[in-house]
Order: sequence, then C-alpha cells, then structure tokens
Amino acid sequence: MSASEIINAVAVAPGAQVSSVASAAYVIQTGSPTINFPNGFSSTAGLSLQGSAVVTQKVLQLTLASATASRASVWFGTPVNIGSFTTDFNFQLLSAKADGLAFVIQNAGVSALGPGGSGLGYGASQPGATGGIGKSAAVKFDLYSNDGEGTDSTGLYTNGASPTTPATDMTASGVKLNSGHVLHAHITYDGANLTLVLTDTVTSQSFLKTWAINIPSTVGSGTAYVGFTAATGGLAMTTDILNWTLSAGGTTAGTNAAVANAATASASRLNAPAPEVRSALQPARAEANTSEARTPGVSTPEAGKSEAAPMIALTATEQSVAGEPKFFPQPGVFAGDMEVTLRCDAPGAVIHYTFDGSQPVATSPVYGAPISVKGTELTIKAFASVPGGKDSAVVTGIYRIRE
Repeated sequence: MSASEIINAVAVAPGAQVSSVASAAYVIQTGSPTINFPNGFSSTAGLSLQGSAVVTQKVLQLTLASATASRASVWFGTPVNIGSFTTDFNFQLLSAKADGLAFVIQNAGVSALGPGGSGLGYGASQPGATGGIGKSAAVKFDLYSNDGEGTDSTGLYTNGASPTTPATDMTASGVKLNSGHVLHAHITYDGANLTLVLTDTVTSQSFLKTWAINIPSTVGSGTAYVGFTAATGGLAMTTDILNWTLSAGGTTAGTNAAVANAATASASRLNAPAPEVRSALQPARAEANTSEARTPGVSTPEAGKSEAAPMIALTATEQSVAGEPKFFPQPGVFAGDMEVTLRCDAPGAVIHYTFDGSQPVATSPVYGAPISVKGTELTIKAFASVPGGKDSAVVTGIYRIRE
C-alpha cells in the first residue's frame, strides 16, 4: 500500500455460506513534523524562552534544583495548527522535590509566563485565583501536593486555572515523576479528545489518561503557540526537556480510533472476540508480524478438511519486512554510565549497529549484548534484517551522560 486504505474481505468455500465481511484499516502516516527537535536542542533558534529557561548541552532546561522560587516558559515561535496533532517529548526531573511542569497550548503570545510555585509557570497559584495564562489548555506533571493533588499527579486545565485540583493521581501506574528516570510523553488530539500516554523509559511502566476538550474553541483559534512551563517554590528541581516533535493533522488519535472501531465492528459482525488493536496512543505506524496474523472469525480447520483461502492476503515481501529495532531505555540524558539494550520483535531478526556515528550496513557488528555508554555522549545507529526479507529503516539513539 502507498496510501491509507480499509480492506474488506469475505471467505468462500464449496457448499458453505459466504462468511461475514471482515474489515481492517491500515494507516500510512504522511507529512513531516511541524516542530522537530528529535535529537535535542542545539540552539534557541525557533524558540522563545522566558524566565529561567535556557538551552544547555542540547537540553532545554526550564528550572534548576539549586534555584528555588523560579519559573520559566518556552514556546515554539510560530503558531501551529492545533485542530488535530500528535506530539512526543522526553523529559527528566532531577533532584525533584517541587513543583512541576506543564505542556501548554495558548494564544496569549510568546512572552506568556504564569505564576511560579504551585502555578507551575502556567496557572493561578490556588483554585479560584487569577493570574494564569489566558486562552490556553495545559496538561500538568505535578510532584508536590499544594492542594491535595498528591505528589505524582496530572490533569488538564484551561484559561490559566490553578493546575492543582482536580487532578489524577498516577502513583498506581508505577510512573513516578520524581524517579529521576527519563519519561516519554505521547500526546494526541483528534479534534474532540486529548490523550496522554506517559511512559517510564527505564521500567516501561505507563500511565494513560484521556480528556474531552475542544481546544480550538478554548484557545480561540485553530492555530496557537505550543510549549512548556515549569516552576519551583520553596523546594526545587532540575527540569530538562530532552527532545520534542509535533505533527499537526495527519495520523492522530482520531485516525487510530477509527481503525480500532473498524476492527471491533468487524469482530462483532463475525460474532467473534474483538481482535487485539494497538492503542491509539502508540506512535502512528502500522507494524505486521506474520506469526500473529490471523483471518478474523475463521476457526482452525479440523483434520482432513480443507480451509478456504482468504480472498485478500499479504504478499511474501510484506510478511518478511523487519520491524525497526527498539532502544531500552529510550535515548536521553543520564546521570552516570549505563547500558543500552536493542530489541526487534520480528521472528529471526538480526540487528546490525554502529556507535561511531557511521551508517550501519550488512557487515556492521551484530548486536548480541548490551552496549555500554560511558563518557559524555554515544550515538547508536541500528537496523534489523530478516532472512530473505527487507531490512528495516535505520534508527538512531543519542545517549548523553551528564557531566
């Protein structure tokens, strides 16, 4: 396929009724990111920094653990389309005691900066108070309980409201904001629902939350400034944004939700259990594993009986494409020497890699043991191959050791 498609299929067999129609949607993601800092921040170009925000060692640093009563904001300098979008960023909170940070969409301008302390640089200092950033929506990551919200909470707030309560406690998920781990935030908006998946890249534990909201109506436009705020109070923390991308429109939670709905409806028509559907919160990419491919609603044939071939099937080439290698933990900035593990779930896959910055090829070393990261920085490039199949794309992971 070269474009997104919905495939409908039926199965036929001699002397038997035609099966119900099975449907499956395949989404091909197109377009390039509107905001694109996948490997960190080499400069402040394209960004507007306020308060204590700085760029250092390719890290966007909003607050420091040594500085109490500070606040900061950073905005992408050009309004972006926020009718639907997907954004990903890694962040790390070090020596984290208080208060927190927020991902913010706003139309108050590139100099916008809200109250410090419990306001997180975004909203009012307490419920019912004023002074926050207007025409806005914000998802908070809060590690200090100012108004009973707990020490590991998130929430959605609008028009500069106090980012304290109401809030959702994330503790039960195992994702801890004060762990010092690199955390990966994946946020999607489909025009009606804003969804957050927050994953600890060290433990792989995740937290999921969805809020219903009309963002363009809230901020007063279909475009807006997007960025981050953070603040400390009597206690402090170092707030580092390690990378950031945002794609407006294209494949978003809404598209993936349609995929899930189509698959569920198909299973219902076939009077069979719903097939497993990848969460709409995972990065928008179709992945096929031939060992798991099944024709929905068709049972295993009994001995001695033939089974009708499906009317639509994947080609042999499509079946043997290797999936991209995955990094564990995800690339980021770490406090000391560590090890990186590479993994590919495709059966029989072999991973070739380099760590000298060169492009890996078929003669590059084969991954077999964790890769040690020592010193200040290591760039790992890798791809996966399967026997008789097509190699995956090359993926890159940049790991930095804080000096």
